[in-house]
Amino acid sequence: MKIVIVGNSPLAFFVARGLNNDIARYAHLEVMWLTDDRDMAFPTTQRLIGPNRVVKKSAALPNIKIVTEPIRSISLPAHRIVTEKRVIDFELIFFDQTPWYTQKDLSAISQALQKLIVQIRAKKDIRAAGAVRLKGESPLVWQLSLTIKQELTRLRNRSVSVEVERPRQRSVTDFLNECGVGTEFSNKPGFTVAEPLPAFPTKRIKGIRIDRRERAVTDGNGIAATDALVAEHAHSDERTLFRALEAEGRILANQMERLITRSELLPIEREPVAFILRFERRLLARLERIVSTRLRARLLYKLDHDFWKKLAARHG
Repeated sequence: MKIVIVGNSPLAFFVARGLNNDIARYAHLEVMWLTDDRDMAFPTTQRLIGPNRVVKKSAALPNIKIVTEPIRSISLPAHRIVTEKRVIDFELIFFDQTPWYTQKDLSAISQALQKLIVQIRAKKDIRAAGAVRLKGESPLVWQLSLTIKQELTRLRNRSVSVEVERPRQRSVTDFLNECGVGTEFSNKPGFTVAEPLPAFPTKRIKGIRIDRRERAVTDGNGIAATDALVAEHAHSDERTLFRALEAEGRILANQMERLITRSELLPIEREPVAFILRFERRLLARLERIVSTRLRARLLYKLDHDFWKKLAARHG
């Protein structure tokens, strides 16, 4: 029996980890993860210029086959995936449709940023300026803007501004502005970063129904079609806390096991908003409706960072 996971975010990693520790050990089961990256980094400590501490997916998931091949098509009625190199027939599939920046995306952004800095310096004009504009409204976009701003601060560069679309939450807008990130787009020369995308567009999956926002339509158990479990809902892109994603990953892995064994499925409840933004020593944390920049934020960050460090130390 072949089980396939499709996704790039840490949620897919934690689902794969749940399966790796249990059912993937059995000889009659083959679990394959289609993802764009072989490594996983921590959003709030990731750097654009310089080395990063990562978790190697293959080291953390010895019972899962990691495949990094671009996907050309997915058909649920045919139970088939076509990549650039092979055709994969599956019995059960899990989609993590959480938008995420891949390492290839971040590498391209890093190169564009360094090129922009060099171009401005070459003008030898103290009035020369540029801008990095980030599209999208999610914690991942906001954290990347803070990461870019932190790199520019480290390089003592004041000529390049970082700009995002104005967030709906006033607390996030204020935090970004305090950290030097603009919340309106300027006309300065520079480049634009596209918003993060899921591993494979939901609207291109054959046999799946989508709503007006192009999200998969699922029942209360997370099922979008026969033998297809999907993690995608209104707050799928508003969670970057690893510990929250791990908890959700365990629930989804358990649901996958129930699909495999044809056991009764459990209702999947909406997971709360849970994210942290970090710039140097400043923090903003949101857990459901509670927003904090002080003690609660520091505690959440410490717990999440300690969790990450243990993962990286074990599988880095």
